[in-house]
Amino acid sequence: MEVNIKKLEKESLFLDGKTKKLYQTNNPDYLFMEYKNDLVVPDGKKIVRVRGKSQINNEVSSYIFQFLDSYHIPNHYVGRLDEKTTVVRKVDIVPINVVIRNIAAGSFAKNYKLDEGQVLSAPVIEFYFKNDKLGNPMINEYHLYAFGYSNQDEVRTIQRLAAKVNAVLRNFFERRNFKLVDFKLEFGRSRNNIYLADEISL
Repeated sequence: MEVNIKKLEKESLFLDGKTKKLYQTNNPDYLFMEYKNDLVVPDGKKIVRVRGKSQINNEVSSYIFQFLDSYHIPNHYVGRLDEKTTVVRKVDIVPINVVIRNIAAGSFAKNYKLDEGQVLSAPVIEFYFKNDKLGNPMINEYHLYAFGYSNQDEVRTIQRLAAKVNAVLRNFFERRNFKLVDFKLEFGRSRNNIYLADEISL
């Protein structure tokens, strides 16, 4: 049974990220995720402030998480607290960015000598180690096993959920005449379960 978010109280700062702040609450299983107006440019080294971005990100991400939940995709979203704050389940983030590609674009097209905009015959799922200082290098599941970051069951669950998220969102956008080129996901664990985490927005 989920918590009554109106009874949660903000406590100490848990994490201050580039685009969000996470706060502890009076319930150790839940956090407040407060969006910032900061936008990270593509090279990841510069942050610019965009007025109103926090509200837009909160609204978009909340909608998508609820939509995915209707397809029984487990995620950390609990509910919106206010215009820029969401209540989320506290999870231990698996230190990888999961990138799903449906269409060749940018450096991916260049690296593999594909035509820009070429539709891939099957989605490509890639893992990148979450470490800005190292430039977030690409890794595979065997790195995760060797470094003790995850295990085979978790990785299989992450791959299955990533593929399902892609199928659901790809259909969602195609029905609205948009193409889902590529996107990034993050996952976390709580009590031996894997949850889609972080945000899905801009």
